[in-house]
Amino acid sequence: MRFQFSKFKTRLATLLHRLTHLILYASILGCVNAGVTNTSPPQFVSPPDIEMDPNLSTPLAGLLRFSTNLPSKVLLDISTGSKSWSIKFDEFKTEHTYTVLGLRPDKTHTIKVHIINRNDQRTTFKQPLTVTTDPLPDGFPTFAINKSQPHLMEPGYTLFDVIPEGGNSEFGALIVIVDENGEVIWYQIGTRYTNVRQTDEGNLMFLQGAKFIEMDMLGNPVREWKSMGKSRKEIKEISVATRSFHHEAFPMNNGNFLVISIEARRFDNYPSNAWKPGSPTESVMVAGDLIVEFRPDGTVVNEWSLLELLDPYRVGYDSLGKYWDSFFGTKTRDWAHANSVIHSPADDSIIVSIRHQDAVVKFSRKTGELIWILGTHDNWDNNKFGKYLLQPVNDQKFFFPYHQHSPMILPNGNILLYDNGNYRASPFKKIVPVTNNFSRAVEYKIDEENMTVELVWEYGQATEKSIYSGALGDANYLPETGNVLVTHGNVFEKKTGKKLSAQIVEVTHTTPPTEVFNMLIFDNTPDQENGWRVYRSERITSLYPE
Repeated sequence: MRFQFSKFKTRLATLLHRLTHLILYASILGCVNAGVTNTSPPQFVSPPDIEMDPNLSTPLAGLLRFSTNLPSKVLLDISTGSKSWSIKFDEFKTEHTYTVLGLRPDKTHTIKVHIINRNDQRTTFKQPLTVTTDPLPDGFPTFAINKSQPHLMEPGYTLFDVIPEGGNSEFGALIVIVDENGEVIWYQIGTRYTNVRQTDEGNLMFLQGAKFIEMDMLGNPVREWKSMGKSRKEIKEISVATRSFHHEAFPMNNGNFLVISIEARRFDNYPSNAWKPGSPTESVMVAGDLIVEFRPDGTVVNEWSLLELLDPYRVGYDSLGKYWDSFFGTKTRDWAHANSVIHSPADDSIIVSIRHQDAVVKFSRKTGELIWILGTHDNWDNNKFGKYLLQPVNDQKFFFPYHQHSPMILPNGNILLYDNGNYRASPFKKIVPVTNNFSRAVEYKIDEENMTVELVWEYGQATEKSIYSGALGDANYLPETGNVLVTHGNVFEKKTGKKLSAQIVEVTHTTPPTEVFNMLIFDNTPDQENGWRVYRSERITSLYPE
């Protein structure tokens, strides 16, 4: 109720602003000369008016409207008293509608509106707009900055999702954007968001349940795609003929999208236990991921089955889990649990992170043929897959990733990924316990001609206080500085295994790496069951399209 009441106060304040502007406008109408020429300064035909949060979903975003007598571009000077910035809109027009972004919570903002004609003549509206934003709602996650060195950081803002745990589920999930000081400048509350990214047009794309959504910064859906689900009918959105979307939706350079979907096939004589050798086998439905490419109109153009590409009988720790039981309505085994897919335009290949196989694989988009496997060599059928297993060339410091996330291709062609490190072993070898384990960002150099892999950089193992994140996670290369943005998305207290939190860290791409930004996302209440997690984060250069 408190949050809704604050919305009502904001609406009332907006109406009062409009009334004030209309009265002011009536007094300055005479300033607009009907006989102006193209050499005259531009004039306001209607006064600027800003409506905050028009869709009741983006509390720190507003919609600015007004009109001018001549085609004009617009400059906004915004100030909170302690912080000032400007926003430019360079299109010349007479009817002006703009999304105003970057406002801070619980602040009073003054906004000066300037219009500039093609002759670079400027007119400033006589009275600045005043916008007072609500504080962040009760129950919002806590952001704590341990370190921030903007002069060493990648310029821009940090965009990430926040996943609630325990009682925080009643609050909801979030998409959040913060500045270099960890101050919130945009957010939306909803149900779970996955794989949030910014488009070239300045919109946001993300997975949300069975939907893949493109949304503008006011919360308006721009495009929506929906998997056809188990029934494969009665879909009103753009439908894609696959059963599910999960973990990843990757925009390709050709305009198509790659998504991860799912299938289930029955296998006899299947291992029933990955922890105890000699356990009996069973007949069971094995859930394996599908990599699906589809056009913007929903047409599926390619589909690749990981059950066909790899060995469905090779199991790892967690690959016999029940993750898909409710979806298929029967007992299943979560054999693959792919969590990321990307496309490499350089050789038209596809790279997939397969969490429960502790492997990153590359295959040809054209032929579907396997190219290499980056992962532990344990328990593979060497007769069939041995030639695809990359061989380490620096054995003294090399070790493979386990339960990894988010591989990306660097400008030098190397692979950067987030190595969660779960167990750091395959069945039936001794595992590394959580209390001694760690997660890291790691860069590998792959020589496809000689089928070798070299570890060239890492961050996380040798830090003063190592972090272990058994799920989620991300590592992003930042192009201007060369730094790496690391997301420890599922950090928990090693002693209790509770109080889930997240940590976003920016480090230099040097050896050893140096932290230049460190932000914690956590719940500051005493309830040990509550927490917050983060799937991925990325640094965006601007809140607006480039």
